Amino acid sequence: MLDIRPPLIFLGPAMSFMVMYVWSRRDPHMPISFWGFSIKSWHLPFVMLVMAILMNSNPTLDLMGIFVGHLWSFLTEICPQTYGLRLIWTPQFLYDIFDNGSAVGYQRPMPRTGGYRLN
Repeated sequence: MLDIRPPLIFLGPAMSFMVMYVWSRRDPHMPISFWGFSIKSWHLPFVMLVMAILMNSNPTLDLMGIFVGHLWSFLTEICPQTYGLRLIWTPQFLYDIFDNGSAVGYQRPMPRTGGYRLN
């Protein structure tokens, strides 16, 4: 049998591109500085992809991450708003395991005791 899939040993780059794509779609017009150039956040995954290609890297995992991130964004945000379909949801047993009511709300940060203010 012929296996046409590329050899994927470590999917860390694909996952980081997926997270970057989903984050960039949450606030698409936020300005970001990339090597001194100001771009909008929704451009960042594609700028990083072009940079990887220019540095002679294999873009397969990066493209896979962008595709999975787009699929996740579509299924969790666009489908429920546009079509009224929830195709992906958190199973109830995970809520039962992890939501025991012991979550702590906002707590005041500890007061500063010295140092330099950087902003």
